[in-house]
Amino acid sequence: MNEKMIAILAPYKRHIKNLFGVFASLTGFVILYLLVRRAGFSNLLNTFLHLSPVYLFLGIFCWILNLLTGTYRFKSFCDIKIPFLRLYNIYLYGVILNYASAIQGLGIGAKVGLLKLNKVKVSKTTASIGLEIIYDILFAGMVFIVFAIKYYDQVGSKIAGASRFLIPGICIVIVLIAGLIFFRGNSFIQSFISHFAGAFKMPQAIYNFLITSTIWILGSLLMYFLVLATGSYISLQNILFATTAAFILGLISFVPGGLGVRDAISAFVLHLSGLEAEMAISITLINRVIGICTVLVILTMINLAKKLIPAKAKHDI
Repeated sequence: MNEKMIAILAPYKRHIKNLFGVFASLTGFVILYLLVRRAGFSNLLNTFLHLSPVYLFLGIFCWILNLLTGTYRFKSFCDIKIPFLRLYNIYLYGVILNYASAIQGLGIGAKVGLLKLNKVKVSKTTASIGLEIIYDILFAGMVFIVFAIKYYDQVGSKIAGASRFLIPGICIVIVLIAGLIFFRGNSFIQSFISHFAGAFKMPQAIYNFLITSTIWILGSLLMYFLVLATGSYISLQNILFATTAAFILGLISFVPGGLGVRDAISAFVLHLSGLEAEMAISITLINRVIGICTVLVILTMINLAKKLIPAKAKHDI
């Protein structure tokens, strides 16, 4: 009976997957719309126009350092000899498609495809992307647990209620591990496991974790300086909790790029930290917009540079 059902559903597998993706994307857009509506568009615009230029510049500068550090970590994971600026360009495409796209996995697909054009093995690229995600989850999970315990009286019931959403994520991890074990004889899987395992050997694992911590702190500094730019104050540790909690819960929501979900969680933590709800939402949404716009500006500058510099130097970009 089960085999017959699988045979019947097989032709519709892709359509079901696409339908789920569309539903998840729409969910994210609805949450985003509700956040904008709650904050008020005029209030959102007014908050942005009255940001302190100095703190805004510092926040953008930290975000650029975050992107550079992220590229350095990815280069370290891949262990490839591609020029840094060219890899930076590829990394930014992955960020923008993952951060702003309504299609799940588009950023990962872009990285794999662009690196394949640069003659990098797919197994090595996918293992490196997996390492990025694993180390991010390890750091974010650690911070999330520490602060969840610290603020359990305030958010305990909500965290406990959200814990059931961990079940699908755990199931996916179990299926992936089972798949790796079952197909361990495959040359692709062997290459993947070999490259993946190398990043967890000491002292390389400690080094990777320190780089990951730096990436998260630099990313959190964008929101920290945005809060200061409004004339408010929230400690960096609370901002770090907001960003890591948003990442963890956004990841298990299966909404592409955590669209709407991450923003709602970040705003909720900022509100708990003392900001008015409208201000917390405004800062969170401005944080997303500035993050996306900064990446777009850098990509535009790199593409303009390709057209202006001599042809002999273009192979480095």
